[in-house]
Parts: sequence; structure tokens; C-alpha cells
Amino acid sequence: MAYIQRHLQESILQLNREYPVLLVAGPRGSGKTTMLRMLIEAEDALPDGSLDRKARMRGVKKPSKRTRGCVSLDDLRERDLAKSDPALFLQLHRPPVLITEVQYAPELLPHIRAYADKYRRPGDFWLTGSHLYELMDTAYKELEKHVALLNLFPLSAQEKAGVDYPPFMPDGSSFVSQEGTVCEPEDFFESVWRGCMPQAEAGRHLDAAGEDDGASDGERWSSFYCKYLDSCIRKDVRDIGGSIDPVKFIRFFTAVAARATQVLNVKAISDEAGIDQITAKNWLGILANIGLIFYIHPFMHDALPRGIKTPKVFFYDTGLICYLTKWSSPESAFSGAFADALFENYVVSEIVKGYCHHGTPPHISYFRDRDGAEISLILDIGGVLYPVQIKYTAAPKKRMTSAFVMLEKEQIRRGDGAIICMADGIGRPGGGLLSVPARYL
Repeated sequence: MAYIQRHLQESILQLNREYPVLLVAGPRGSGKTTMLRMLIEAEDALPDGSLDRKARMRGVKKPSKRTRGCVSLDDLRERDLAKSDPALFLQLHRPPVLITEVQYAPELLPHIRAYADKYRRPGDFWLTGSHLYELMDTAYKELEKHVALLNLFPLSAQEKAGVDYPPFMPDGSSFVSQEGTVCEPEDFFESVWRGCMPQAEAGRHLDAAGEDDGASDGERWSSFYCKYLDSCIRKDVRDIGGSIDPVKFIRFFTAVAARATQVLNVKAISDEAGIDQITAKNWLGILANIGLIFYIHPFMHDALPRGIKTPKVFFYDTGLICYLTKWSSPESAFSGAFADALFENYVVSEIVKGYCHHGTPPHISYFRDRDGAEISLILDIGGVLYPVQIKYTAAPKKRMTSAFVMLEKEQIRRGDGAIICMADGIGRPGGGLLSVPARYL
């Protein structure tokens, strides 16, 4: 399988020269270990790991004074040692070292901190984990100033296309040199439906042995997500939630997927899944913790009218939505009533991944007042608010942004607005607005 370059690599190599510990958290299968193993090769090329991008792409090799080891806590023997005798574990796996799935042994973190305090050597520990919130909160408390925290999510559209543009900014000048990631609408629809998991993308025509298995695209796609969900439930969901009925959990997860981009309604989800609301809330927490869903919270300001206070739920991977809600082809997904929601989820997730994979978590929110007037996204960049409307249309109109007027307050610094849509190219609908094709994200 061909390795797909990840944008986060640049941030990792920079921070590796500054911090003793790097922690990369993200959902299972997002490519954390694969990326870091590739960077170990780059690190071996120069003693300080400071290869320029072209050299890394060529795979230049030079002798290294320190070879980084690698150990996975998915290995139950290694996990037992890390939990029962962390000091001995670190003697056997001396830095520099990559330790994957570190959430299974939080007992290691105080010993890693002690090692970092003693030696203060940048780049000694690379850690990965699949439990985002719980792990990153624990690491921040235990490792404090020694750790750089980063997130890696499934592939962005730019990573799949092999291009690297800055994170989305509603400014026409930032798109001058961009050609977009997908040219034809049919290719765009297929890309959204297929999803963005690295393993599925790299081996979409191959079986586990790397051979063409003769299966149809739809069969291979369905088989991948079936196995992926089974792995998530066995290794992550049960690790956090204990004994969980997988059939009920999939029914619940499907109810969540059917409400992607909607204001969170725990009662509706619990009713459809046949579980109580307390269980539904707990399971939603698990999905967020293992990086399968995320929330966009409402924007609040004293100068604005009272708005909805409940967050909206999104998925990092649109392919997972399509699998759970049984959209078996791109045509069926984008010709039905779910097309608007699927398009909006794709746009929001691409913006989030674009920022996170460049080492900068985004500050985004949405706004909806009691009368239904809504701004799909509000980006806070340096204290300036940029309103963005997301519309599944190839003909954007200025009237679609009428809700932007709510941000025209003396107390609010407002930047240019934008409509992200299906137009053929960058446009100016009027009033200083910018229309941006989704393929430019």
C-alpha cells in the first residue's frame, strides 16, 4: 500500500525539537502509528530528525546515533508490564521510543514525566492513543510543560489528493493558487460517500494480502466499515464503557448518524435506540472520547438575541455516516433527503481537519436564533468573526447569508463572509461575500 503523506508531519518534526514528549491522539485507524513509523525513517536519516520535506519524500537515509524503538500496548504482555511495573517497562524500552495506545497504561505517565524532568531531552517519547478527551486531559495534568498535544483524524480531502494548502480562511486571496482537490462532481460525491479512513483509501482495490480480491467496490467498502466498527467496539467502546451489547450500541450509533449536523436531541436518539437517556448520554460521551463524533457549540454574545444553546453533532468520517445509515452508493446518498446534511458534515469536518492537521485546533461555533435564522459556522480567527453559510447548491445567492447581519454589532469584530457550496469556481455573490466550492477545502 502506498503511504499517504499527512499534513501533521510538519508540526511533529518541529515540536520534536522542543518537547521531550509528543502525544498524538486520534480515532482508531486514523493513521497515527503509520505516520509516526514513517517519521522514524525520516528521523533515522539525520540525527536530529530535521529533514527538509523533499528529503523525506525521497526517503534519504543516513546513519543515526539514536534509533527509536517502537512498542504497542495492544500487546497484552507489554500492557501488563507497563501497568504493573512502569519503571521496568521504561528500562526495557529506553528512549527514544514510540509507545502506541498509551491510554491502556496511564500508570506510565508519571514515570515518563520523571524521566523528562531528569534528562530534559527533546523527542524522547512519542505517544499515541485512541481516547481523545480522557487521554489528553490526563496527559496534560501528568506531563504538564513536557508534552505537546496533537490530534490526527482520518484523511482530509487535501491529503487524499496529495496537496497541502493552508486551513480554510474566507479570504479570496487565499484561493488564488489553489486548484481544488476534486474536479468533477461525480468524483466529489464518491469521495464523500467513500469516506476518509487511510486503510480503506490505500487498499481500496486490494485484499488483506495486497492482492486484487475481485470484490465490487461497494462490497469492499461495506466489509471495511463492518470490520472497523467491530474493532472499535471490541477495543475502545468496551474498554471505556464495560460490558455493552454491541447490537444495541450499533442501533444507537445509527440513530446518531441519522441526526448528523442536527442540534443534539438525546431523547429522540434514546427513543429510537430503545435505551434510556442516561445510557444515551454515556454512549455519546464514549463516541466523542474515541474520536468518532464531535460537537460544534453555539456562539454566545451579549449583543445577540437569545439563541439555541444546544450543540450540533458531526462525524469526522462521512463514509461512516453513509455505512450506518445504509446509503449504498454515492448516487443514493446525494439524491435523497439526506444530501444537505451529508454535504454540511463533509464541509465542517474538512475545515476541522484542515486546522488540526496543521497543528492549530479551530475556534468554530454556529448560531441559530429562536426564529430559525442560522449561521452554519462562525470562525474566530484572532478575535475576528468570519460567518460561513454551507449550502448544497451550485447557484449561491446573497440572500442565503441574510443571517450574517446578526453579527453586525458594535461590540463584534466581523470579517468577510462566505458561502461554501457546489459552484464551479470561486465567486462573488455580492455584498463582499465569497462563494467557495467545497472541493477547495
